[in-house]
Amino acid sequence: MSGQILLPDRFFADDVPKHVAYPHADGTVIDKGDLGLIGLFLTLAQQLGNNDAATGVRGWGGDEYVVWKASSGRYCLRDSVVMDDSDSTAALHTALAQWSNKSNGKMHVDQSGSTTTFTSCSS
Repeated sequence: MSGQILLPDRFFADDVPKHVAYPHADGTVIDKGDLGLIGLFLTLAQQLGNNDAATGVRGWGGDEYVVWKASSGRYCLRDSVVMDDSDSTAALHTALAQWSNKSNGKMHVDQSGSTTTFTSCSS
């Protein structure tokens, strides 16, 4: 529960991650789990830098990811994320849109209700 480590007030408030269903994989799943607040931050920070990544993950509520091999030497990650409120969801969308714009078509974002799902594939 990385959110409780970074934000101890969440631990003392018994704030547990929200349930998120695993997203669909477009192939045989080779890994699945949750990135957590720290993993999502690190993923975004690689693409956007620490400040934009920190803004994008503030209000993380929960997530689940799947990884599959798309083709020889090519792998994809799909992560479904639920944020704590609409403002945090908007901040996540802004961060993911920045990443998508830099990705040359290797990253895609979808929204379904309160769940944001992004897919990123290696070259």
